[in-house]
Amino acid sequence: MQFSTDAQSKPVLIIGAGPTGLCLALWLNRLGITFRIIDQASGPGTTSRAIICHARTLEMYQSLGIAEDMISHGSKLQNVTIAQQGQIRGSLKFGNIGAGLSPFPFILSLPQDIHERVLLYHLQRAGVTIERSTTLESLKQHDDGVTARVCGPHSDHENISASYVAGCDGARSTVRKSCGIKFEGGTYEQKFFVSDVNATGHIPTGDVNIFASGRNFCIAIPLPGEKRYRVLGLVPEGVEDGDLEFSDVQPAVEDNTRLGITAVNWFSTYSVHHRVASQFRDRNVFLLGDAAHVHSPVGGQGMNTGLGDAANLAWKLASCLKGTTDPKILDTYHQERAAFATELVNSTDRIFTLVQARSLLGTIARSFMLPYVLPIAFKLPWIPTFAFKKNSQIQISYPQSDLSTGNGAGCRLPWVETGESDNYKSLEDSRWVMHVYGEASDEVATLASESCIPLHRYAWSDHVSKAGLVRDSVYLVRPDGYVGYLGTDPGELGDYLKRWTVPEQR
Repeated sequence: MQFSTDAQSKPVLIIGAGPTGLCLALWLNRLGITFRIIDQASGPGTTSRAIICHARTLEMYQSLGIAEDMISHGSKLQNVTIAQQGQIRGSLKFGNIGAGLSPFPFILSLPQDIHERVLLYHLQRAGVTIERSTTLESLKQHDDGVTARVCGPHSDHENISASYVAGCDGARSTVRKSCGIKFEGGTYEQKFFVSDVNATGHIPTGDVNIFASGRNFCIAIPLPGEKRYRVLGLVPEGVEDGDLEFSDVQPAVEDNTRLGITAVNWFSTYSVHHRVASQFRDRNVFLLGDAAHVHSPVGGQGMNTGLGDAANLAWKLASCLKGTTDPKILDTYHQERAAFATELVNSTDRIFTLVQARSLLGTIARSFMLPYVLPIAFKLPWIPTFAFKKNSQIQISYPQSDLSTGNGAGCRLPWVETGESDNYKSLEDSRWVMHVYGEASDEVATLASESCIPLHRYAWSDHVSKAGLVRDSVYLVRPDGYVGYLGTDPGELGDYLKRWTVPEQR
């Protein structure tokens, strides 16, 4: 593909500087791809609905070298209490519930606004500038890329040429609308609120405190600072729709939590949608994050899914821009991420519809199932492990992808400790790597050498077997940590390498 001078200097234009856009920028910078990133807001977000950072996200951040910084700004979720009118009915013990499954076997509580600030810090250290107060007006695709017309902070217009455009501009995405991509789904009937408050009175000591009753549902999360909480939940019955203030929900919040609200630092209301774009790619334009999929807050999946989109797309764009792979690799972005997003929307929709419903079944779920049944179930030894696997996103896999060859290919590389380190240490270079657990044949070693792909050999053990790894098989691991090829046939491996891997490493 031939690019204009502008496209060669800034081959990627990122629209939107929320967590997804910032994460994509970090990945592209790590991979040596120049870009511009614009956002219509004048500054970073100061409020947030997302509060959870999952293990799979931290694993990807480890490859970027920022995982420990993220962890230092959050807190590991240890205990969730479930209460009614301020009285604890049950609790869920978390801690390291994913021990043996991930180098990050916990759930990290990290509000989105703080999360964004950490991403911004690392981008600023890399010399990246966010072009603020800059709005996308239109997109025009042509044979060698995309031209975006934008309006800057002083009403100055500019036509930006780029090889690719990444739409990270949220649920009301101008990028998606410019491409005429459908965004089908619906909106939940109930309205929700989120706030940052100071309060007095007794509150359970959990890292997350759920207050569930027959009529109301809210969550209170302690924040840094004396008696400060992030409070979010359902707008109570009987509150008229419109421009609501915290005073409209305050009686229900105080009745349910037994807190006395002394100050409201910020407050907003929102509707929750469940929608998936009909396509995540239109020629040289890609949709990521909320621009591609929106869903309920069940399991804290939304922001993490957008961050996964960024990790999936970045290395594929980089490979194409460097001319080191089959350009059809870009088709796999939609194949892989749209399938997962659709499955996620469907699964979280069923749970969320029940929890927020004003029906008798919803009342039973809030007043009985949550406070009484769930804490008992969570004491069963296999339930916390199942919950971690399901919610942490470590089970995401792409078996139907064109990039997946071999029985078991498409999965995230199983994590296992190896002496004083682990097998994820080799993933920190953000490049293709080859793993063999057991004995690697001479043919495999030759293919790795000729392809300039690092071959990492690990001794076989019961510990390795328990992690789910296959003895003597070749794991050809993609730059995002997923297995592209899995098998023992050198000829099949050689064919895969010729099509997908990187000449720049040869």
